[in-house]
Amino acid sequence: MTTTTEKRKGFSELLYLLDKGSVEDEADFEELFHEELRSGRDSWLVEGVVDHYLRTQSQCALKLLLRLSENHCTKLFERLDYALRTERRLVALYLLGELVGQDVPWIHRLVGENLFLSLLALLQEEEDLPILMAALVVITILPPAVPSLILPYLEMLFNVFCRLAEFLSTKYAGNIPDVLLLQLKVGIHAYIHRLYAMYPCNAIAYLRARYFRPTTGGTGNGKQSSVEFESIVAPFMNHLRLHPHVIVSSADNERSQELWRHLEPHDILVTCEKLTTVPKQIESWATDYLGLMTHLRSTADLEPYQATSVSASRRLARRRLTNLSRQGNTAEQD
Repeated sequence: MTTTTEKRKGFSELLYLLDKGSVEDEADFEELFHEELRSGRDSWLVEGVVDHYLRTQSQCALKLLLRLSENHCTKLFERLDYALRTERRLVALYLLGELVGQDVPWIHRLVGENLFLSLLALLQEEEDLPILMAALVVITILPPAVPSLILPYLEMLFNVFCRLAEFLSTKYAGNIPDVLLLQLKVGIHAYIHRLYAMYPCNAIAYLRARYFRPTTGGTGNGKQSSVEFESIVAPFMNHLRLHPHVIVSSADNERSQELWRHLEPHDILVTCEKLTTVPKQIESWATDYLGLMTHLRSTADLEPYQATSVSASRRLARRRLTNLSRQGNTAEQD
């Protein structure tokens, strides 16, 4: 009898071999993969593909994960949530960025999952810049895909912005190379611009509550005494155009499900582009996630697989594929 651990190992080895050049077997392998998923063995299979990607950034593994059905996305989210607490968290964020950026049809299931909450917590606590920026890319490109689903988390999203502004205005900024500091500033700008463009009344209400300092007596003109506001937040706001909803709508209206019911992500992005004085710089940062993630993931420690030759890899891949298919009904739980 073949144990789940043995099958997982064999499956990972097969992925390695396919990555080394057994292209002709990809279709057969993908068919087998989905057949196994339909048979109910989704847990170890999805976990195995995610773990393989985290080690190697395999394009074969990525294709399998991008083509998962909605029935199996929960297992994927659970594995990525676990990975965010390991040394592979940067690559896990890169994979999450791929899922969000390529708009898989079940990405709406992410909101409310532990993975989503872990992402927000990471943005509140992380101090490693590549990881922080990778998470920032994900949370910036996500809202247009799920505008109504993230409404309950708006305050947490605004808290992330303020935490990042604080990060820039404290001692950490002095330790960041200029080129990365510029990227982080543009990223934070893109993030608050996206939130403001989608939820302007809520954004202004939140920022006012956080930064407005009333004069003695609580009336009259106030003053913003926060260095964080003057040095970070105010310059960002200078590049935002007045949103019409600030005049004709309200924070409560923005939280209405009906407002977002008939809007597609591209409609939201068009609106976003109109509300900044530097649209090309901001929108290119928010949408060119592939280039950003490629740069960020260069620091990841990968595990290359050593094969004797492409032809040998292909022969072994075919043999493993056949064996894996024959063992399909023999897996046992450890």
